[in-house]
Amino acid sequence: MTRIESRVVTLVSVIIAAIAVGGLVLIYTMQGTPILARTRVPDNSGSLIAYVRQQQKNASAYDRLHELELHIPKGHKASEFTIKAMDEYKGYSIHIPGISASYFADYPVSGNGRNISDMTYNVSGNGGTIRITTDQPLFIKKTTDGKRVFFDFTSPKEYFDRIVVIDAGHGGRDKGAECEGVYEKDITLSIVKKIKDITGTDAMPELTEYGDELSAMQIDGVGKVGFFYTRLTDRKVFLKERGRFARTFDPDLFLSVHINSTATGRISYINGASVLYRAGDKTGESKKFADLILGNLLKDLKCTSKGTIAGDEMYLIRTSAEPCALAEIGFLTNPDEHKKLISDSYQQKAAQSLVDSIRQYLKRGQESEDRD
Repeated sequence: MTRIESRVVTLVSVIIAAIAVGGLVLIYTMQGTPILARTRVPDNSGSLIAYVRQQQKNASAYDRLHELELHIPKGHKASEFTIKAMDEYKGYSIHIPGISASYFADYPVSGNGRNISDMTYNVSGNGGTIRITTDQPLFIKKTTDGKRVFFDFTSPKEYFDRIVVIDAGHGGRDKGAECEGVYEKDITLSIVKKIKDITGTDAMPELTEYGDELSAMQIDGVGKVGFFYTRLTDRKVFLKERGRFARTFDPDLFLSVHINSTATGRISYINGASVLYRAGDKTGESKKFADLILGNLLKDLKCTSKGTIAGDEMYLIRTSAEPCALAEIGFLTNPDEHKKLISDSYQQKAAQSLVDSIRQYLKRGQESEDRD
């Protein structure tokens, strides 16, 4: 039996098996025609993950495909296909308004599915939704030729020139420092949300498709910088979860925002900003980042200095692979700083100072790389 005959027999066997179970009919050709997964729709929901993995061996056809291809039904536009990120960018929902279950029977769902581990559909009164699960955190890109909508994936590290993870200290039941009914967790969250507003969406118009847990900014000489946040709501995030989140995105910088207090929580004259860093960072970059942050905080907030401090005993600092810093913006237990820390304007200044520090650090690093 020749190689071509063998492939024909294999193909026929696959088609017969699919028909026998009343599932999916798969069409594949050597000329690069997309692998088509045409679904008989018995109801309004079901699985669409029908790609035959052994067909991936035929790279000449497989590699020319987009990861997912959807036809645009009559009367619709590509712009109507909306995307929403889920599960820390390990999943996406694609909504097509105004379609019925027959869409999945009438139009082939095609693509190579390289990074897709699961895909399901659901049809309700307002249209159909395809839910995709990917094998790792990925960004999705939508393009069109006017007849079809194409979806392809790229890693955040490939999409952005630099990545920064921002951590709002404490949260939920973990209130952090407390003084006169004010909790550290609320101030850190407010400052971090202001960081998110400052960094914004201008550098990434499609950012809204990825949900509200991401921001981006363009930095001259550096490029597009993505900001990921361990929390943007009042919820408890365990230390290991924060560390895992950071490692997921392989960031270039990690910044944790905190507010200080006396050990007893009593009112005290002690005041000022301090920044902890990883002394175990043999490159010295964590110390450089911490020094830059402290210098900016002293200048912008007109506060006193409590110095930069080796913080390797702290889990997040000790386990970070990237340059990291933990900024203690001030003392909640100091009457003067307490008033400042709860004011919106002071929080805004602190947020801007931290963003400026990140910008300056990344620019210095890029300039150093360029010289080398």
